[in-house]
Amino acid sequence: MAIMFPAEPLFVEGREAERSVFEALRNQLPDSYRVFYSVAWQLRRHKIGVQDGETDFVILDPYGGFLTLEVKGGKQIAYDSKIGEWRSDDRAIRDPFKQGLKAIYSLRAKIDQLFDTTIPFFFGHAVAFPDVVIDDKDLGLDKPRVIIMDVKDMHQAEEWTNRVFKYYLDKDPNYRFDPFNEEHIQRLETVFCQSQKFSSPQEQYFRDLNQIIDRLTEEQVLLLDFIQRHRKAAISGCAGSGKTLLAVEKAIRLDREGFRVLFLCHNPILAQDIRGRLQGANITVSALKPLIDSIIDSSIQSRIFLPHRKHIFSKAWSQYQVPSDEEIDFTLDELLREPERFDAVIVDEGQDFEHKWFDLVEACLTDLENGILYVFYDDNQLLFSSDLVKRYSEYLAPFTLSRNCRNAGNVYEVFKPMNPTAPQVAPQLAGKGVVKEWIYAKEDEIYPKMGEALAMAEQYSPLLKDIVVISGENTTSQNSKFAGFVFDSPNLLKLNAPARLDWQKGVMKYLYPLGFTEDRLSDASMPTAQDVRMVNAFCNGYRNRFRDLLRREQGVNIQSALVWELDCYGELVLHWRSNRQLETPKVNTLQFFSSPNWPNSLPPAIQRYRLTPLSDTEDNTAYFPVRLADIPSFKGLEANAVLFVLYNPVPGYDFQLLAHLYVALSRAKNLLLMINPMPMSEIFAKARLNL
Repeated sequence: MAIMFPAEPLFVEGREAERSVFEALRNQLPDSYRVFYSVAWQLRRHKIGVQDGETDFVILDPYGGFLTLEVKGGKQIAYDSKIGEWRSDDRAIRDPFKQGLKAIYSLRAKIDQLFDTTIPFFFGHAVAFPDVVIDDKDLGLDKPRVIIMDVKDMHQAEEWTNRVFKYYLDKDPNYRFDPFNEEHIQRLETVFCQSQKFSSPQEQYFRDLNQIIDRLTEEQVLLLDFIQRHRKAAISGCAGSGKTLLAVEKAIRLDREGFRVLFLCHNPILAQDIRGRLQGANITVSALKPLIDSIIDSSIQSRIFLPHRKHIFSKAWSQYQVPSDEEIDFTLDELLREPERFDAVIVDEGQDFEHKWFDLVEACLTDLENGILYVFYDDNQLLFSSDLVKRYSEYLAPFTLSRNCRNAGNVYEVFKPMNPTAPQVAPQLAGKGVVKEWIYAKEDEIYPKMGEALAMAEQYSPLLKDIVVISGENTTSQNSKFAGFVFDSPNLLKLNAPARLDWQKGVMKYLYPLGFTEDRLSDASMPTAQDVRMVNAFCNGYRNRFRDLLRREQGVNIQSALVWELDCYGELVLHWRSNRQLETPKVNTLQFFSSPNWPNSLPPAIQRYRLTPLSDTEDNTAYFPVRLADIPSFKGLEANAVLFVLYNPVPGYDFQLLAHLYVALSRAKNLLLMINPMPMSEIFAKARLNL
């Protein structure tokens, strides 16, 4: 049996003839043959841009050569030599011999380009009419009978294939070549076979997420096959349908074929994530604004634009940071002066791009007419206005990615009502995942509920490595009310990680106003005996000043009434056990620190969790960071677990709120925790009612 690529192809309706030929070649050819089915390629031409090539089959005899095979089905095949027209079942079809000849020339150039050399190999083409009988005579000088397969030849495919190879070899009896080895064949497979498996960088990405996904869905395979045959396409899909996965996969495949690829998005945090997935590939990844800044900087410093320059994002980035019209116009002029730009541009989250931005996107192509441009988008995530669909209406893919490949069923059911065209949850995901919701009535209830939610999340993800806290505030994560929040966990007490408690700062908070100086305290992680004596001695020196006030408090046991606590930002503060405020703080704290027992209620010196904005790169070893994101900055990204807090939501129209909620809730794969002012179902219902 021949080795087929792919081993089990996806046959669509109307390709019954190709299925018959596939089975005949697979079952009758020897195992030394490699047969590639439904082959399409894109050929990079230096002067004329990108050219497309395709054929139904490529048959490779490692000891003979390449043979392309065009298949035409139909119970009646007719050819009018006077006008050069072919018909199948009274329907006009393309000339299969011209198709085959064109494919051979393009295939030869592609293989020479792929191996960066001229391969000493012969190339031939043939045509199959598997449903009819063809007379044993030539159909023309360029249509010899020997290269035609009919219904009789289908039953003797090996004999027919040998005749065709002999026909081409006899044309050049002095022809010699070195056989292809396995390495050559594997390289051909990466180009000729639209693998149903993700590439190795994608597989590594999933391994890092402790998630096993190695095969594409049927829908994704069909899409990759479609865009392999189209240089421009706009591909839509719901949240979690795998748009970014496919965009990355296509970028990797184009890079392997020698194309210069630019991967663009609006969110620089997403760009950073994509760049991590593409390590080892020669692909430029950037958010649009940093790309513009880089080109402008290069022009000012009289340096040529370097297409593979690394771009980083600014801590100050927000969803509202967009290029000005002047910056876009200037960048357009600079790009058009650069003769060598990119062969292919892939845009992810294209719904976030404004109309004029696409002028610049297209200018990144060396050849707009023949260049490759793919735009992936989701209309349900329109946080910003976009004319994308109108602009690229002629390039819209004929189908939409509708299968959710990210979210467990229970998570998916939460945000599914916001997408009227959402498909049903996949059967294998139904009933999986964990969803829990907390409702708060007052703002001061949020913090303890966040602590409870994070404690629950820790049960599913040790040390909260996989959780992201997404805030529904109308601000960036850097300016979030929750940025810097600190939490304890019982599990942290079990760790031996080095840490310290900033007890010195807590002591100085109360004693500095009385004249105590910090240099009197040690740097120990917890108060030493000397620290206790130093504080006692200082406070006892003040007792006479406050004798009358102290007399009034004689009935109060300050040591049992006051306790140390950490506030939400990790600062040590003193509280009454009854939680009432200190009415005379100087006197109360003086009494408290006068006793040698003042360190007794200090919390342990352990590392704590700290909500840390995504773009905060500061290495703070005193805390375990828990990622904090605002909604726009986490677009296109995902996490195993998400804690969503709806606080001070985005003002404006209700469709904006729904769009933001759709984005936020769809980021969670397996665990979704929510803290809301009212049940999420009521929030959805009210917003839809207002609309």
